[in-house]
Amino acid sequence: MRGGARPGAGRAKVNDPKLKKIFNRVNGLAKLNKIGKKEEQRIVNLLEENGVLSDFDFALIRAYALAFQEWNEAEAALIEQGRVIENSSGNPIANPYLRIRDNAFKRMFEIAKEMGFSIKSREKMKDWLQKEEDEFAKFLFDN
Repeated sequence: MRGGARPGAGRAKVNDPKLKKIFNRVNGLAKLNKIGKKEEQRIVNLLEENGVLSDFDFALIRAYALAFQEWNEAEAALIEQGRVIENSSGNPIANPYLRIRDNAFKRMFEIAKEMGFSIKSREKMKDWLQKEEDEFAKFLFDN
């Protein structure tokens, strides 16, 4: 038996609809629902208003909005189904949406710290900005 591609594998065609479907699903920004879009826009607006929005922020903002969306969906499912559900055997178990909700919140919290959304991170930013201002003023007036 010769080496090479498996029989019938063939080569992928450039305009293959199956490949386009797969490519579109994994390429580009992940899709947001209405809640995620609203949160993303809210964050963008807040950062713009405060003059701290950068082109570098958009991937993190999208990741935050996706986590926010997932957190909301999981919370809605928990409200509807409850925190304890029955498995296929009829035994009570913790609802899997608890883990999904908690993981989404952890991602939101980590991104929030990076973006300066938390009180602690804003304090650090304020301290850093004050230090920069002080050093700039010292440079201007000492020369």
